[in-house]
Amino acid sequence: MNHLLLPLCTDYMLSAGELIEIRQNETAQKLHTDNNSWPTGVQKLGNLCVNAMIALTDYTAANGATQIVPGSHKWDPEREPLESEVTCAAMPAGSVAIFTGETIHGGGTSTEASIRRGLSVSYCVDWLRPVENHFLNLIVDDVKALPTRAQQILGWDVYDGTERGNGVLGYYQMGNPQDLFA
Repeated sequence: MNHLLLPLCTDYMLSAGELIEIRQNETAQKLHTDNNSWPTGVQKLGNLCVNAMIALTDYTAANGATQIVPGSHKWDPEREPLESEVTCAAMPAGSVAIFTGETIHGGGTSTEASIRRGLSVSYCVDWLRPVENHFLNLIVDDVKALPTRAQQILGWDVYDGTERGNGVLGYYQMGNPQDLFA
């Protein structure tokens, strides 16, 4: 992930973690990019996030496997995919599909009775507000018990962009949130 995100930042953090269930007769999700979560001006900077789609059950075309448009991360943002360019990310349980925030994708249509379950974990550059406000789900004492790297990925750290000519973000009482755990 470093080679995908670090060109735009000093580190990355969790943007969202979602358990996804696709049931019978579920209609397809609109194709989209995850970079669209942020303002257009910021999107023009390039890849802002990486998504790992973890198959908890088998992903098949019939049970709504994620639809991905390979190579779309290199396209002009206004380009729409042709139907022939969309592919099904069929994979057995335990597999992982990794794609950038610029990749066009979406959940597929399910026509079978089995439930398709997946875990979507996305990471964004550390100077962006994450899609999910997971700080409200975390108890400080629980975060304190985590390894330092896990704390940083959860956003309990500052973004120090001074070496890149930028500022510092994420202060807690004019210091690093890591100071809470000292």
